[in-house]
Amino acid sequence: AQTHNATLPVAAFDTAMAAAQLRAASGRLWPALDRDSIARYNQDRVEVNAVEPITAFQIVLQMVHRFVALTILLLVAWSAWLANRRLGQHPMVKISFAWLCLIIVQVFLGAATIWTGKSADVATAHVAAGALSLMTGMMLVIIAFRCLVPATKRAETVLVKVARFAEQTGTASNA
Repeated sequence: AQTHNATLPVAAFDTAMAAAQLRAASGRLWPALDRDSIARYNQDRVEVNAVEPITAFQIVLQMVHRFVALTILLLVAWSAWLANRRLGQHPMVKISFAWLCLIIVQVFLGAATIWTGKSADVATAHVAAGALSLMTGMMLVIIAFRCLVPATKRAETVLVKVARFAEQTGTASNA
């Protein structure tokens, strides 16, 4: 089986999840980080190419990654629900739910990356889905700002910001 060795920060440290106990966080919300537990995780690793032992930092990084992923899932679900509630049949609602589906796929690919022992194809799909999710979210923000905020309100917002900047920098004209 191929393994994934990317240059992304979490992917670089995902070897921390190679031990069977860590895949499920040792059945706890947060895995043990004491020396004996880390030594046991390293001893139980299933990777053939595991050269460097995992560290507590790598475990913490992976667990933070999981909690951030859960937070993103919840925020995107809330955003889709809010869009549906406030906009009704607007096309942005469909795009919001498509974004939610993409995030759900991203979560499952992340879990599959761990379950498959960092299979290169699954890990690559996980990273690609993450990039697509980020792009979709940013496009939604841009489209929402352009479509849902009236042009006069946008212009007023820009003018207020320019005026504040001019006052702060002393470039306001007295004309």
